[in-house]
Amino acid sequence: MGALYMPIDFRPAQASDAHDIARFFQLTSEGMADYIWSKLAAPGETLLSVGASRYAREQGDFSYKNCLMATFEGRVIGMMHSYALRETPDRPVETDPVLAPYSDMEIPDTLYISSLALDEAWPWMRPGAVRGWASSFFATPSSAQRTLAWMDCA
Repeated sequence: MGALYMPIDFRPAQASDAHDIARFFQLTSEGMADYIWSKLAAPGETLLSVGASRYAREQGDFSYKNCLMATFEGRVIGMMHSYALRETPDRPVETDPVLAPYSDMEIPDTLYISSLALDEAWPWMRPGAVRGWASSFFATPSSAQRTLAWMDCA
């Protein structure tokens, strides 16, 4: 019996994807997204709402502009979030004991893939989705810069 072929499409995220992006971060971050968002939430504001607001932004590392969405038949089924880590000499030292280990792992002038998520209903698609994200990611206009950053991570 041959392999089942289900075409997954990959596209840059849009501001309207912010809720899905936040949902995927909650799914993959093992509580870290909720921890961060709880520090930013106004009284009565849901954590998912805080996350969606962050990803709806036009600027910053945690913007929808740093996400690539996986879709199947028009439905969002996955997401990759990444951004270039830049050297910032005056960057404050992270003192939060939960966040500090993550900060210590960041290497300037590399590509940081902070989340790679696929909807729980699609576990059998994971290997194909990862290959698709990689090929879509490196086919973008800034692929030369991203390739260099990717190689620096090796």
